[in-house]
Amino acid sequence: MANQAVLQITGHNIANANTPGYSRQIVNLESVAGGLTASGYMGQGVNVASVQRAHSSVLAVQTAAAKAEHAADATRADKLSQMEGVFPTGNASIGLAINSMLSAFAEVAATPTDMTARYVSLARASEMANRLRGTSSQLSDLASNVRSELAEKVNVSNELIERIAKLNEQITRTQSDGQVPNDLLDQRDQFISELNQYMQTSQLAADDGAITLFAGNQILVMGSQAATLSLVTDPLDPSLNLLQLRRGADVIPFNDAPMLGGEIKGLLTFQKDDLSLGFNLLGRLTMATGLAVNQQHERGLTLDNAQGTALFSIPSEVSGLSDNANISGRVTFDNPSDFKVANYEVRMDATGAGAVYSSAGGSPTIFSSATDLASRTIDGLKFSVAGTGPGVVLFKPFADAAANISTVFSSPREMAAASQVQLALGSTNTGTLSMVSLRVTGASNNFPDVRLEFNGAGQYVFRVGGNLLPVSDPMSGLQTYVTGAAISYGGWELKLNGTPRNGDTATVSAADPAFVSRNAGNALALENLRDALLIDGGRLTDGYASLLSQVGISVQSAKFTVAASEVIADNLATQNSNVSAVNLDEEAVRLMQFQQAYQASAKILQVAQRVFDTILLDLGR
Repeated sequence: MANQAVLQITGHNIANANTPGYSRQIVNLESVAGGLTASGYMGQGVNVASVQRAHSSVLAVQTAAAKAEHAADATRADKLSQMEGVFPTGNASIGLAINSMLSAFAEVAATPTDMTARYVSLARASEMANRLRGTSSQLSDLASNVRSELAEKVNVSNELIERIAKLNEQITRTQSDGQVPNDLLDQRDQFISELNQYMQTSQLAADDGAITLFAGNQILVMGSQAATLSLVTDPLDPSLNLLQLRRGADVIPFNDAPMLGGEIKGLLTFQKDDLSLGFNLLGRLTMATGLAVNQQHERGLTLDNAQGTALFSIPSEVSGLSDNANISGRVTFDNPSDFKVANYEVRMDATGAGAVYSSAGGSPTIFSSATDLASRTIDGLKFSVAGTGPGVVLFKPFADAAANISTVFSSPREMAAASQVQLALGSTNTGTLSMVSLRVTGASNNFPDVRLEFNGAGQYVFRVGGNLLPVSDPMSGLQTYVTGAAISYGGWELKLNGTPRNGDTATVSAADPAFVSRNAGNALALENLRDALLIDGGRLTDGYASLLSQVGISVQSAKFTVAASEVIADNLATQNSNVSAVNLDEEAVRLMQFQQAYQASAKILQVAQRVFDTILLDLGR
């Protein structure tokens, strides 16, 4: 009977060699204590002591944890690769569209009266807006897919949690008779392994065979009681999802921070960190480009001698999201060259004091009141809050900036290609002065005549309306001339090349309306934005390359992490398999071994039967 039991278990092992999660079972035999006879103790045979599974709890836990971490890394890397594909390169890239628009401004500057050049310039601006808008739409589609995947994986996780709880109950009931239900334990371990694909868990075993299952510091299963996960929207940031845990009548916020692995963790991390970065990178490029072009275009004159208006429709302000209904806030855009790829939190107390924290890091900006906050410019932005605290206001200035960008007008006559100021070099100049550029830098539209008078020592003075500047003016007195360097005064900026001689002059004055159609100073200033240091201290035309670089670095880093976690997970899975998996060669040897033992036992019974038959026959005589 003992040999038959071994044969039965061996057959069970062979049958389940390819069953996921099955652990090889081993029959433990023990000899029956001998009986005392006149000749000494005589053996009484063999018993089946127990049937146990080849299983290492430590390896199983380590394997499940490594599997969860690899699942999180692989999921995040896959989504990052998808996000990288949203930002095209080559002829379809946003960077090419920006360069094409700026080059079209150069064509207008070269032929300001050519209406075709103006049409082309507006078409290039519209194409750039379309590409920005299209990329934003693709990012939104990716965000929607992530939410759908999260909901699907949460549902699968709930099914597995319920199955684990039911197996806990069966195991407790079965183990109460003193025997270990190996196959039920394998099933529970397999469900736990499958659950770790979605969320990393840990467990605590009880004496009755049941386990308490945790995710992070939250209980998923206790005995036969299963909790239920649900996916909800972050009340402060609707673009993010949070997990909730329902246990009976209690609904508990699920803190995923201690949970290090699983596909759900990977999706939540991608949604919170990487996808937010993608939207902010695109939005910062949109606002820096759009605001810089708008500001310069508004400083020019149209063909009808009207002051220019905004070329692009972009947000002028963005409302904040508050956790306190009594507090509201908004952020406006000031200096595009200072924009950072970041979200901001304004945290204020009941007195109205507080601090502004940037997701890009760095020291917070402390403020004493709402008035104090409104007077500050932080990363090129101005924040204002109203209401009574305490509370937190979340600002996402760039997240949706590219979603609705478009050109405001389509008439070429409305393009403000002309500058509001013009330059006249002295007719009697004997030096080699020439103009590099002249552009309006301020919001003023009142430009008096300003003459620069040069001496022979590389110096000049300002005369406004024929008079030298008063001593109180910081630009009074002799100024040093440097070829190619900017000369700024009264809301304009002039750059000159060449060497002036004594008595040479250069006069900046309001543009002559009679020559506005031939004036292309502002178109030239718009073209020169290509070299403006607007994106992290780099040129505007390099802004898209910088965006691609940041996304690419994230993708490569994620792929490296996946490769490392995959090696660890595979090694642990191999070690666990070496302990628990069925080796068919070993089982075949064992099958032959105990088949022979079974046959030998049968032979003993056959001999004993013959002996008894002979004795009974002799007694019958």
